[in-house]
Amino acid sequence: MRTVSVVVAFLALASPLRPTTAFQLQASSAPSRIRVSSVHTSQRPSLASAPRVGLGFSPVTARVRRGLALRMGSDDPWAIDEQLKSSIVGKKKVAIVGSGAVGLYYGARLLEAGHDVTFLARSELENLQTNGLTVESIDGDVHFDTVKAVGSTAEIGEVDWVLLCLKTTSLKAAPKLLDPLMGKDTRVLAVMNGFGIEEKLAESFPEKQIFGGMAFVASYREDHVVKHVKFGPILGGHMHNDEAELEELKSLFYGSKVKVMASNNLRMARWEKLCWNMPFNGLAVSLGGVPVDKIVQDANTRALAHKIMGEVITAANLDGKAMGIDEEFLLDGEDIIQRMFALTDTMGDYRPSTMVDLVEGRQMEIEYLFENPLHRAHTLPSEFPHLESLVTMVKAQANLAGLGTTTIDRPLPFAVESPVPKPATPVEAKKPPAPPAKGASKAADPSMLKAQQARFKPLKRTQSRGNVKD
Repeated sequence: MRTVSVVVAFLALASPLRPTTAFQLQASSAPSRIRVSSVHTSQRPSLASAPRVGLGFSPVTARVRRGLALRMGSDDPWAIDEQLKSSIVGKKKVAIVGSGAVGLYYGARLLEAGHDVTFLARSELENLQTNGLTVESIDGDVHFDTVKAVGSTAEIGEVDWVLLCLKTTSLKAAPKLLDPLMGKDTRVLAVMNGFGIEEKLAESFPEKQIFGGMAFVASYREDHVVKHVKFGPILGGHMHNDEAELEELKSLFYGSKVKVMASNNLRMARWEKLCWNMPFNGLAVSLGGVPVDKIVQDANTRALAHKIMGEVITAANLDGKAMGIDEEFLLDGEDIIQRMFALTDTMGDYRPSTMVDLVEGRQMEIEYLFENPLHRAHTLPSEFPHLESLVTMVKAQANLAGLGTTTIDRPLPFAVESPVPKPATPVEAKKPPAPPAKGASKAADPSMLKAQQARFKPLKRTQSRGNVKD
């Protein structure tokens, strides 16, 4: 059975003066479903022709984002101005925690570049130890007869870098997993979906050692072979946006076939990704498991997605202001709405990751993708009615299917404050008396005797003028 992990990305073209941010779409559908990658460059829709979705916005001007552009449908979509270094800058000891398709792919590229890489694995452990690691890639196949693969991080010890490639449903277990790996100079790159990931890790480890990453790669596993079919770059950022630390992140991948771009503001990059994930991933789930084309082709759900996206943008920028983030890093709502709808219109029957988890019965990433952004939004000076409804429905779908049990006891913020009538206390119905045992005489029951006596009273006979009167 094929295990698939697909990540597709589209970074819009923006002003050279604006910092680089990005978003990602992640799903488990087969790569052939990703229509965006099949559009020829000469045929791809321009941003100027993007739908206005009822807001009356002027067409988005094509602008070059500093250092990085992802062109829809291009065979080589990533244009990075700086040349990648041809060799590693010092051999690093690296632990890959989470050996799915994404973790195995990036680990293989670091191993190929010359780093000392060890994989923490579960389902792939026996195969890695027996058969090594094989990657079939658009950037060149690679096979390792032997790799270091273990079932416990205690077998690895302290490392220079950790690539944390788990689902957020496993984030609570991360401190215990990471503890044997952490030294005073160990850096952690969390290649995970969601909001609040770095803050969660910071509860256990120093903030200066924490990085966040968004993987733009289409890869999946088939018969223990990693198939890399499209893209491959990583957009990463430091929790404190430290420029020197960002250089350390980029240098980790020098000499590899992985292109890396450092985000100037990791928090806003996370928000921008949510501008797609919350409306389209969320509606795909709340509607019971539908692909994105069903959402954008229906006028009502398309309009609802637009409302939700607008509220995410509002929350993002209010959060940025509250956090003291410079205005130049805030999101351009007009730009985001135009290009994200333009992208989604090309994606066909793309199945977002959380929807796939729902229909395939896997634990769903609800807390970090949906609940955390809403909880944060609720602390900000605005109203978010569509977000509240969306997250309520997503959470209900997960809990009804038994796939979101980790969030059942965490009420949504508006539910705590709303004067909702409490469920009525059920009244226990009185049980009727048990029927007499078969063959038993009813006369033996005193209550039955009394009832019979009341019902059958003796007749009084009186005689008058020769007539009998009853």
